[in-house]
Amino acid sequence: MLLTFDDGYANNLRAIPIMKAYNVPATFFVATGNVASGEPFWWDVLYRERSRRGTAKSQMVAERQRLKSLNNREIKAHLRSLFGEDVFTSQSDADRPMSVAELQRIASEPLATIGNHTVDHELLPRIPLPDARRQIIECQEMLQDWTGSAPRVIAYPNGVHNTSIIKEASDAGLVLGVTSIRGKLRLPLDDSQRMRLPRYAMIGGQTLPRHCKVVIAPFSMSGIKHAILSRRQQSALP
Repeated sequence: MLLTFDDGYANNLRAIPIMKAYNVPATFFVATGNVASGEPFWWDVLYRERSRRGTAKSQMVAERQRLKSLNNREIKAHLRSLFGEDVFTSQSDADRPMSVAELQRIASEPLATIGNHTVDHELLPRIPLPDARRQIIECQEMLQDWTGSAPRVIAYPNGVHNTSIIKEASDAGLVLGVTSIRGKLRLPLDDSQRMRLPRYAMIGGQTLPRHCKVVIAPFSMSGIKHAILSRRQQSALP
């Protein structure tokens, strides 16, 4: 099993004592642009500001999906125009990205592996290929500079990818790629699988035991349904 944490939130540090207590390794996929700037991720800004204004959750989800058609720079400019120039200021550890020093602390842990999550969490198939290449390579370089080693594994932002993105990741020295398609694989992996690893998003609260059962079970109708839906979403991408 591969346990993963995406984005690079400061509260990922809370996982370290639990990992040590149970001797469980984990991979932390870091979007280096937010670590460098200290700015919260745009989807947290949207949720915070819309929540303050009493917007229904369904409307927030729909707005978030619409914004995903823009690139990171365009999204941030849009949110600043809506909510003010200082809106990209973290409010607490719940929305704060880790600092470089905190990233280095996690990277120093024997049970922790640092992975590539691009610079700006761009949805790679939706931006020009040279920009996608830069997102991957610059993230590699920043993590190499900060931690002393370049990642060998990438989590595509939102899990979205295509054959061109896989080639760019492979050319950058990455040997494993993680998607958001739900499912399990058996070891050993063949070459066609290693850059398209499926995984399950584990949601906390009362639903966590149910999600664990789906992951463990050899057969699950719920798991099959979500795997089909996620594959349809992936196939609709350019």
